Amino acid sequence: MYFLQDGEVFEFRCSTGLLFDINRQICDFKFNVDNCHITAEVKSPRPLLDNANCPEEGDLGCADGTCLPHIDNDPNAAVPCDPLTCKLPDCFCSFDGTAVPGNLLPSQEFSPVEVACNLPKTCRLQSRDLGGERYLYTCTSCPQMTKLGIDIAL
Repeated sequence: MYFLQDGEVFEFRCSTGLLFDINRQICDFKFNVDNCHITAEVKSPRPLLDNANCPEEGDLGCADGTCLPHIDNDPNAAVPCDPLTCKLPDCFCSFDGTAVPGNLLPSQEFSPVEVACNLPKTCRLQSRDLGGERYLYTCTSCPQMTKLGIDIAL
């Protein structure tokens, strides 16, 4: 058996009477090792996504080249976010990762340098939880932010 450390290859052998458990990556007694037939870790193939050349737009491409009918069938996808029940500071929905909290446009976010609502992520929304303090970025000077009903610390 061999292993790689800091760019160097080393030969490795278990002590007499022990076998290498490839799943747990340790040497153990024979009666505890049931995977001697495995010679290497099996790697799960990665999905091809857009590179699968699926005939229908929006299909999800699998590693073997098959296509699932819609992206909604992805078993690894997050559960859908409901913007009606999801509220700051505990929850925030952004379906493509580009939404701004409070449904503001990026041009409506406050810049303390220019004293205008035009710069994203420049103010801190302070929220306390059991793990200590955490900050969510938002804006205080734009009128739409007052409807969130949360304390803001600059």
